[in-house]
Amino acid sequence: MKSIVLPLSEVGVLVQGLTYKRYVDPDAPSVRLLQVTDLDNLQPQSNTGRSEHLDLRKNRDALVRPGQVLIAMRTNDIKTAVVPAKLDNAVATNGLTVLTVDPAIADPHFMAGLLRSQAMRTYLAPLFSGQTVQGISLSKFRNVKITLPPLKRQVAYAAAFAAQDTYRNAVESVIALQTEALEMRLSTLIPVGL
Repeated sequence: MKSIVLPLSEVGVLVQGLTYKRYVDPDAPSVRLLQVTDLDNLQPQSNTGRSEHLDLRKNRDALVRPGQVLIAMRTNDIKTAVVPAKLDNAVATNGLTVLTVDPAIADPHFMAGLLRSQAMRTYLAPLFSGQTVQGISLSKFRNVKITLPPLKRQVAYAAAFAAQDTYRNAVESVIALQTEALEMRLSTLIPVGL
């Protein structure tokens, strides 16, 4: 199979995250709220973050499902994450877009990595608009064309994206530890009191 070029609307189903405040009910079960801050890695952290009591009986589809791609497009940046199997009872808030890919043509981990790549940011930069907070409207985003290589190549790219994430997290952990150690040593050079 050769690579194909498709608009995102043909790669899968795109929906805006939930305006959760409409569903707040103190007697309803607690539901995890996925927000832009949860998209620092290719997978959101499970069972952390904010929760609210939401009555979703009329909107069960609002709950995210494993394999969906969460997308945030704000201030000339794109963050993405794939919903892991271990994350349940969570909804994407309205600052996120949810992409449910067609598994016959696209791998969700490939899509997440591609959408947050620097190449894609550069490609999408002209679409960002807004006075206070810049973003891309869902109607414009649906029409964005992307190239999909064969699924086997997408899986290879997805593995490279995951390895890059692992390496980035390890480096950031080392930097944080070194910063903490340096700050502790520097604090001994600061006199007590003024």
